[in-house]
Amino acid sequence: MSRRITPKDGPLAGKTYLVPEGIDHIDAEGGRYRLAKTTAKWIPTKAASTDVAKTDEPKAD
Repeated sequence: MSRRITPKDGPLAGKTYLVPEGIDHIDAEGGRYRLAKTTAKWIPTKAASTDVAKTDEPKAD
């Protein structure tokens, strides 16, 4: 048996996917989805996250 998941965020957003029962996450480019009954929460990786501070300062050698 499978269920229909429709992510609202991330690279798979807006499309509906059939996901087998027992699957709790889907890996995708830039992060992963944590699956609920009919939706999926996008969790970006730290490198892709907008929460990571970026700096233009040169790194010390």
